[in-house]
Amino acid sequence: MAERTLEVTTQLRSHTHDPKLARNYGTNARMLRYRRIAQCFYMDTFFANGKGVKSSRGNTCCQLFVSDKGFVYVVPLRTKSDVLYAVKQFAKEVCAPKAIVCDASKEQTSLYLKRFMSSIGTTLRVLEQGPAWSTTTELYILK
Repeated sequence: MAERTLEVTTQLRSHTHDPKLARNYGTNARMLRYRRIAQCFYMDTFFANGKGVKSSRGNTCCQLFVSDKGFVYVVPLRTKSDVLYAVKQFAKEVCAPKAIVCDASKEQTSLYLKRFMSSIGTTLRVLEQGPAWSTTTELYILK
């Protein structure tokens, strides 16, 4: 009987039914845990006006995720170093995109964030220093 592969799947890998070969493949259960979308998203952090301004829940900033199709997702954060929490929440509730584009700030390019993105199968693309309108998220912040 010829092997058939399922064309429509959310998995990034296909495994064989031969038990000798199946043991040779490593599994990445985290990569298979999230829904996937073949689109790039843009990510940026924006702050409230004024220094030391907090919301009623103690949040000082928000992480903004924007697709090129106009989809916007916002995660309120207590500090700007909670970017990893925001990305985890985005991947869990919305999807794990093909790539996330961000600016070169320290908290958005941390080693922990890069490891998490790699474990879910998403690439992190970092932009060089440039004008404020170089990312799509800046256009939504400036509105």
